[in-house]
Amino acid sequence: MNFEERILNDIERCKPILQYRNVEEAQKLIEELCDCYEAYIPGISIRRRVLRKGDTNFTYYLSDLERVKKKLELFVSGGKQLVCKHSESLIVNNSNTNENTNNNTNSNSNSNTIDINILIQNTISEIEDDESLGEKEVEEIISRIREIEKVANTDEKRAGKWKKLKDSFNWLSTKGVDIACKIIPIILKVLEQ
Repeated sequence: MNFEERILNDIERCKPILQYRNVEEAQKLIEELCDCYEAYIPGISIRRRVLRKGDTNFTYYLSDLERVKKKLELFVSGGKQLVCKHSESLIVNNSNTNENTNNNTNSNSNSNTIDINILIQNTISEIEDDESLGEKEVEEIISRIREIEKVANTDEKRAGKWKKLKDSFNWLSTKGVDIACKIIPIILKVLEQ
């Protein structure tokens, strides 16, 4: 079973647990999936919760499992090359490529756009899940990420994008290191395009 097939299999494993709202199985599967994929899929790890006896409302496990499932679906639909934390390379080649075979070959690939979109979605999920941030702070950070996303979607050259992103970098310098570590990769990815 290759990596993509494994992800698809794990997505399928989520469905009955979510359908039958099996909280205990959701907790176990979340642990397993986060441990398995956190080195390959940025932002898949969610805050770990502890199931305690006597507690009666664990529906957040189901929403967490749904979030992990969506991240897996987003990843497998995008296709990208990732570098593991342990310096191994893993290539999942599922990018959309169109080729014309007259005497000319025309290849179009949308992997950069998918990469930045996955990075942005994963970062937003991490920000929303961060219990140490207040509601206003979360809104401010997500708003800034959306501004960066707008710059990413322009056809400007690198210098023009940098000019627009300087304000975001200055804003970022007023935030903590954890927020900076989450947003700087987005800015770098925008400048790579």
